[in-house]
Amino acid sequence: MHQDSSFLKACMVVGFQLGYTVIFGLYASFLFVRTGHIAAPLVSHVFCNFMGLPAFFSPRTRMVSVGFVAGVVGFVYLLFPLTSPELYNHKIV
Repeated sequence: MHQDSSFLKACMVVGFQLGYTVIFGLYASFLFVRTGHIAAPLVSHVFCNFMGLPAFFSPRTRMVSVGFVAGVVGFVYLLFPLTSPELYNHKIV
């Protein structure tokens, strides 16, 4: 039984890492296509590596939750305005 639970846990960890990598790859590709510059996905990748995964569970759960929700709302609200090709002197043909 112990071996089965270890295998299941390993599969879950690998699945999470794969999903996270796929989502970040899509985002990095989106940044490159929208801005036309390699700097945007590069800076995003460095920032992501520096910050690591968000702490969903913390002793200060309310503050973390409010900050997380505010960050997601700000991200979604500013995604297209801040990646507008006009800001980067790049026109999509």
